[in-house]
Amino acid sequence: MELELGVRFFDRKHTGLVLTPTGTALLPEIRRLLDLADALVVHARQLQGGLSGTVKFAIVSPTVADTSLLRLGDIMKLMLSRHPMLAIEVHNRNSRTVVAGVCSREFDAGIALGNRPIADVCRIRLAKLHYRLVAPGTWPDRIRRAGWAEIAASPWISAPRNGSHYQMASDLFKKHKFEPLKVIEADSEAVIASLITAGVGLGLMREDLARQSVSTGAIHLLEKGRPHTFLEFLYHATREHDPAVRALVAAARELWSIPANG
Repeated sequence: MELELGVRFFDRKHTGLVLTPTGTALLPEIRRLLDLADALVVHARQLQGGLSGTVKFAIVSPTVADTSLLRLGDIMKLMLSRHPMLAIEVHNRNSRTVVAGVCSREFDAGIALGNRPIADVCRIRLAKLHYRLVAPGTWPDRIRRAGWAEIAASPWISAPRNGSHYQMASDLFKKHKFEPLKVIEADSEAVIASLITAGVGLGLMREDLARQSVSTGAIHLLEKGRPHTFLEFLYHATREHDPAVRALVAAARELWSIPANG
């Protein structure tokens, strides 16, 4: 640096090197440069051995009314800090499409709602979600005391067949040996909730959101059980040793505090 800058940093004496006044003045800046050089070496080594390429990650946000439940921002921040060279494609789908994409390996991994085994797919349960049977707040208060025959005869708002929402409703009706006579399908929990509050029919709503709506008078809550489903992290069994998938799994387990054998 002395040769490059044309200045003298040290006086060379028989007792050793002593900083010149110029060297003393420049020392803080030189230390900052050396620290930056060390950080550059560490970063370069991380990139050299780090993950690269693209991973396709599907999430169920169009079906989940509260997207914060998915913690997508936290997952992306964690992945970006640990694997800056890895490109992540995020695809918004409903649960059925997420599952189908993971099964076909169109997606490397995904988050969906479900409560059923899936052939060749590894599932990590992130959260248990309870639902409640609700009716429009504009309907007479007596609906809260309705029996299953009256409930089955009323219009029912449900998600398409084979989805998690449909499975919960189907199990609920089968348990009480009834079938809804008139079913209106909506492929989004937000749309289902809006149709219920608009007075179209009964349906299932996530328990925490249902209690909020009860407080505003938008719905009636019927004491007819608490069906549940799970928010699950999914990946195909053949991708179990894929480094990018393993990194996503590690991030999900850390954020949801799930042990490695959980």
